Amino acid sequence: MSRTLPCALYEYYLYPDYTSEFRYISPSIKDLVGYSADSIMKDSSLIIERVHPSDKDRFWEVNLESYETGKTFFIEIRLIALDGSIKWVQMSSSPSGEDFKSVTWSGYIIDISDRKEFEEKAFIVDLVSKENEAISLLLREKEILLASLLKSNRNSVTGALSASIAHELNQPLAASNLNIEFLKMKLDKNELNPELGSEVLASLQSDNKRATDIVRSLRSIFLENSNDSEESNLNELIEKVLVLVRPELKKNKIVLSLNLCDYKNIAVNPVEIQQVILNLLNNAIQALVSIEKANKTITLSSKINADFLLLSIADNGLGVPENRQKKIFELFNSEKQAGMGLGLWLCMHIITRHAGHLTYETSQAGGATFTMTLPVAKPGL
Repeated sequence: MSRTLPCALYEYYLYPDYTSEFRYISPSIKDLVGYSADSIMKDSSLIIERVHPSDKDRFWEVNLESYETGKTFFIEIRLIALDGSIKWVQMSSSPSGEDFKSVTWSGYIIDISDRKEFEEKAFIVDLVSKENEAISLLLREKEILLASLLKSNRNSVTGALSASIAHELNQPLAASNLNIEFLKMKLDKNELNPELGSEVLASLQSDNKRATDIVRSLRSIFLENSNDSEESNLNELIEKVLVLVRPELKKNKIVLSLNLCDYKNIAVNPVEIQQVILNLLNNAIQALVSIEKANKTITLSSKINADFLLLSIADNGLGVPENRQKKIFELFNSEKQAGMGLGLWLCMHIITRHAGHLTYETSQAGGATFTMTLPVAKPGL
């Protein structure tokens, strides 16, 4: 049921020095801010101090423009009542004559919280609809991608690879669908607030972006002739990936150490290389999450070597058993743990397409160290 919308009428007198005082205000103002009309007429600043901190600058900007020009004052802002509740209100007032100073301004304050809540929900529904459409497009492109891959090579290896790719894509898409169903449920129960809506939408958009990047990367690998290399800043690519993994690092109390060299320009397809870095970082995180250890660390190091830039990702976990190390980059590894992303085989495939190398060795701390070697960007690329 919609709340009763309290509306307070008021009159205030504007002096030449821009000070003002309320000559009258409706008793219903107490329903909006918690102060009685008598209190506000004695001290007009009581309303001003109720303006939400995020809206105060805009309130004064509109207010002063009206005072200086005599134009109708009109604004929609939030007020914080004495009980802590936040109300959206529409405020408006106009001078009683052309000489807008030393005259009475008449206006109103009306609660528009229900309208704002409806607008915010409508906005969320619109965004969800657009994200849902994006998911449908990704699903269609996934099917086209897998069909093309199978058509080009109808053997068991290609079929299993297609299943692996489908699994990788289904993870973010399934998460997106769950978020959409959650939002719909909250909307149906009228339990959706702007903060929750924004949080879920951010997760939804992140999952869809991840799926989009995967599709784009796979399309370029399997369906296009060129790897679309361009001059890229390796450190910037790393930072974009770290934005995605930092919450997981923090959650699992894993310390990240960066030791990156000054030279950072490489000739690569940035989306593909970001996917490789993300996959290797996720593998390192999973390796550390699965063990009991006081100090968990992942180290990213880079250095220049002739015409190549080397990036190493090392963890201080348990490493890869010696009997598995020779097969670590093979397409199928029966002992491969869940959650390995696109797989080390595909990481190797991407790096090889860039005329680089991907190697594994046991780190000094006993964990795993993966090193990718990529060509530096040549002048004029």
